[in-house]
Amino acid sequence: MRRVFKATGDENARLRSQVCVLQNDVEKMTTERREQQRLLESTRNQLHAAETANKRLQMLVNHLKIELNQATNEVDHLRSVEAERNDLSSQLQKMQAELLAAKCRCDRDVAVAEAKWLKVLEEQKLADTAAKMQLNNTVARLIDKVEELEQQLNRERSDHCRTRKCLEHLRVHFSSVPTSGGKSKSTCKDELTNWTYC
Repeated sequence: MRRVFKATGDENARLRSQVCVLQNDVEKMTTERREQQRLLESTRNQLHAAETANKRLQMLVNHLKIELNQATNEVDHLRSVEAERNDLSSQLQKMQAELLAAKCRCDRDVAVAEAKWLKVLEEQKLADTAAKMQLNNTVARLIDKVEELEQQLNRERSDHCRTRKCLEHLRVHFSSVPTSGGKSKSTCKDELTNWTYC
């Protein structure tokens, strides 16, 4: 009988020991499962934050592309205006050279034919005076046109400078925006709308 009790006691002790081991294993597995669940939730949050940041960056890229196209168009327009101004300047220099050449010819002809062709000289002077007035009027118109184009070019450059400053402001502002998912989507959209109209 004692042997039976002893065997039963030993078996109960062995079973209790196994139960303790199994309980420890269960607690360990429960702890590991909770840790894995926490890591999974953290990974999901990071993925959501990355997706939000990616969408925001894509919107910024699209907006900057539009700004770049506008700036490129303005630069092309400025180049066109500058080319027109250079062409007008060349025409002005050519007319001034022609005027100078005509004056030199006139003076030379007057010096050679002064004694014999006094009457012709007077008529020629009248004709030269009219030609000079016409040329001077043309030169004055061209100078006014050049000044007008220069003022237009300065305005275009000023607009281009403001556009460049606006782009720089956008770059600086976006570089300071946090990439975490702390802000809501509506807040990010409102901010992007504000940044668009600088």
